[in-house]
Amino acid sequence: MTDEDIAVFHRKFLTVSTVEAEFGLHRNTILAVLRAHKVEPFSFDGKPAGSIWLRDSIEKLFTHDRNS
Repeated sequence: MTDEDIAVFHRKFLTVSTVEAEFGLHRNTILAVLRAHKVEPFSFDGKPAGSIWLRDSIEKLFTHDRNS
């Protein structure tokens, strides 16, 4: 993968590690927020893609307090 491929991925998706890095939250906090909001990881044609989430679907869960 090229650096551009990686950048494109991160513009579309978030992982626990990228949420940690971007929002300064502990992974246990991140996972608790995702569980509390019952957010499912990304899947493609019904097949789980691992512990990744669409940025558009979860970013607001972590930015709400920062924008208040």
